[in-house]
Amino acid sequence: MLTILTDAELQEIKSMSKDELVLLHFSLGKDIRNAFGLNGDNAVLLGKRCADDVSGDIIEALWEKLSN
Repeated sequence: MLTILTDAELQEIKSMSKDELVLLHFSLGKDIRNAFGLNGDNAVLLGKRCADDVSGDIIEALWEKLSN
């Protein structure tokens, strides 16, 4: 994610509050779900969780990395 997103996109994510990350669900979240096959049968990443939760966790981990 750090190498794919532009500096402007990363800065925008960094400037968001944790509660605002949900606003990325239909944009970045969708891209993550599609890129990692989370809407399909990617049991390795999904485990017993839904695609929306996993993509949300990825976005949150990115935000945490950018915030530190």
